[in-house]
Amino acid sequence: MDTIKFLAEISREFLKIHKIYKIKMKKVSEMSDKDLITACHHFVEDNRLNDEWYKFREEKEAEIKI
Repeated sequence: MDTIKFLAEISREFLKIHKIYKIKMKKVSEMSDKDLITACHHFVEDNRLNDEWYKFREEKEAEIKI
């Protein structure tokens, strides 16, 4: 799996955990991968969820490497 697809997949999952289904009136499910990654980054930064995001990302990376 390439990096963009992986980051988009886990970004969707992370936003779903936080019950974020729309960002700036656009459905997360309809966003392009790059737009979604950018939106997730801003959500994480704006809500000071950096530690939670990095832990979540590490767990997902570990699952793939198994």
